[in-house]
Amino acid sequence: GVTISVKILLEGPYSSTGDSLRTSINGNVPLSQPYGESEFTSTPLEYSGSESVISMPALAVDWVLVQLRTGSPGAQTIVGTKAALLLSDGSVVDTDGLSPLTFDALASGSYYVVVFQRNHLGVMSASSVSLTASTTIYDFSNSSAKAFGASPMKDLGSSSFGLWAGDPSVDGQVTTSDFNQWLTATKAALVGYQITDMNLDGGVTAADFNLWLANTKVAALSKVPGVP
Repeated sequence: GVTISVKILLEGPYSSTGDSLRTSINGNVPLSQPYGESEFTSTPLEYSGSESVISMPALAVDWVLVQLRTGSPGAQTIVGTKAALLLSDGSVVDTDGLSPLTFDALASGSYYVVVFQRNHLGVMSASSVSLTASTTIYDFSNSSAKAFGASPMKDLGSSSFGLWAGDPSVDGQVTTSDFNQWLTATKAALVGYQITDMNLDGGVTAADFNLWLANTKVAALSKVPGVP
């Protein structure tokens, strides 16, 4: 197999204090990976894996999906997918809350690394990454050039970059459809683990709208090939 240690930040829960991610929804994050739920059907995030934990690690922020891809041009051939846990320091780890991700069925070689999260825009590594059984580190957070495409991540300040917030419709772009979904949820005063909670604080509020508004003004769009 091949093993990779990924680091990534999310705009929504990002805190410049300590260059970290807030864990406000930790108590509401499901113990089983959520990407098999109906809201992800027929989207780039649809995934039927059985990843789960007995208890959520204290530093867990949310579940993410990690793909390895091949193919040129386009890098659209998905050869491996795993649901993983995102920790407050940006580390993406396996369900033991500690280990890097191992894709057992893959031979050593060069792969594009893709990371998705349920209401932020996904990213792909700027180029293929050489992976072996030994752990390779890939840190998206310290340079926008680490991700494929123009403006693939949001500048969070302090030389940190993260996934754009504002895509609860899971279509790879920040548009009116995301606002409409947020509006319905905020009228219902939804709380807990909500896909429209774009800052991941446990509620659907004006703070989420403000994230959406800023990013729709710049037409934020996923640069992952095949999305949207």
